[in-house]
Formats: sequence, C-alpha cells, structure tokens
Amino acid sequence: MQQLKAQKGWWVMIALTALLFFLLGASTIMWIIPGIQSMLSSSKHPIAIQRPTEPPWPTWPSGPQQTLVPPEHRFSFFMNSTFTPIATKEVADALHLTPAQIKTEIVSRNYGLSAIAAEKGILFNRLYPIEHKAVNDMLDAEIKAGYVSLEETIRWKNQFWYHPGKLDNVVQSMFSGLPVDISY
Repeated sequence: MQQLKAQKGWWVMIALTALLFFLLGASTIMWIIPGIQSMLSSSKHPIAIQRPTEPPWPTWPSGPQQTLVPPEHRFSFFMNSTFTPIATKEVADALHLTPAQIKTEIVSRNYGLSAIAAEKGILFNRLYPIEHKAVNDMLDAEIKAGYVSLEETIRWKNQFWYHPGKLDNVVQSMFSGLPVDISY
C-alpha cells in the first residue's frame, strides 16, 4: 500500500510540473512576446538597409530593354589615365589608403578589393556604394569631356547597378591594371 501512495505522488508531481510549464509558456506568449514585438516595431533605427530596386538615374531608352549590356569596349576604356584616377582616388580615400597602397595589396598580396576593405572594417554592403559613386563620378566626367555618350554611360551605370560583382571587378582592375572579363 505504501508503494502505491509513492507512485501516486510522482504522478501528481509530474502533472503539476507539466501544468506549471504550460502556464509559464502561455504567460510568455500573452505578455512577454507582444511587449518585445511592440519594442521592435517602435524602433526608430532600421534593422536592415535595403538597396533601392531601381537606379537613381533614368534608364535608357524608355520602355522595356532587351539587354543591359553596354557596347563592346577594349579594357582600356576603364584604364584612361585622365579619368581612372577619379574613381581610384575616391575609393582609396574612403578606405583611408592611397591608390598605390591598394595596388600593392592587390598585386603583391593577391588580395581582392573586398578583402582590403574588410581589413579596414568596411564590408561589401558598404563598399559597393563607395565603388558605385566613384565609377559614376568617373563616367560623368567622361561625358563632360565627350569621351562617351550619355546613352553609353547610362548603359554602363545600369550594368553596374544590376551586377555589383562586375562593378567590384572593374574597380579592382582599375587599381591593379590587370584586364578583367565582365561579359558573364
């Protein structure tokens, strides 16, 4: 008989423990989670920065486009000694380095521009806008000088807007002087 009472006691303890955990879970769902959600939704600082889906310049020509690929150019298009320093200086200044230091890192140490930026605490999602502005400024200077047409420049800008990896490769090649294939 004593053994039967001991077994009933364990079952009662298990039932009470289960009830306690059920009530604890229910109160968490009813009181704590809504409080956390309201704190997150009232946060004034965005949690994630999203890139706009459309470029800030007009697309050319208006209407649907068959391709965003710019006209064929020799690699030297991006290696013009007059305009390339505009982009390389902007990127180097943002990384607190000189263009020569970046070239040394790329050529001697076989580092990519993203790796150099990461060493400086700048991840790709922050490097891309820096590269984008630098190349846009270079292309705008090329338009003003009559080196390229507005339509051609808009096609290049669209190409780099929709393909950040191509932009990174081109900017890296501006520093290294090595050719790059962006046809993929």
